[in-house]
Parts: sequence; C-alpha cells; structure tokens
Amino acid sequence: MTAVDIAENALKQFNQSDSADVTLLRGALPNTPLADQSFDIAVCTDVIAYLSNRDHRLFFAELA
Repeated sequence: MTAVDIAENALKQFNQSDSADVTLLRGALPNTPLADQSFDIAVCTDVIAYLSNRDHRLFFAELA
C-alpha cells in the first residue's frame, strides 16, 4: 500500500504506527509522484472539498 499526503506531519504520525508494509510519499493532487497506471484502486478522503473548481478536472484526470 502507498499513502500520499501533502502534510509532512501527517506522514510522520502515520510512520509511527505499526504499518511496515506502507510506503509513505509526500505529494498532492493533481501532480502526485506516482507513475500512471500503477494502481488498481485509489482512495481519497477529505480532498475534493478543498479543491478549487478549476482543480476538480485536474483531480479526476490524475485519478483516471
């Protein structure tokens, strides 16, 4: 599993848990550090509400 978050403090908190099988990356939509077509499923929480109207299109394009 790979977790991506823009907030460094969120990644540090996650890193302190017992999740050795998780790769942590700092990044944000619409420009993530992830290669295209590299995941079967993407779960995004608390993201869309904070995007501008212009970034909604870019957000969904990145997930596609």
